[in-house]
Amino acid sequence: MADDREYMTPREFSALTSDAQHAVWDAHAKRRVEAIRTSAGSANGMLRYHRGQVLALLREAEERRG
Repeated sequence: MADDREYMTPREFSALTSDAQHAVWDAHAKRRVEAIRTSAGSANGMLRYHRGQVLALLREAEERRG
């Protein structure tokens, strides 16, 4: 399993704007952003998104907006 320190904490994710959160959810659905469950044994747990991939996604979105 990957080092879970590479994944955003729920607090980090909640600090994102709602537009950014929706972009992450969409990218995750399209398998562009990896995620792990907050509780490894829980199929219904909250997801933690790969920090580097999220930051890259947000940078790309910002560059497109110019």
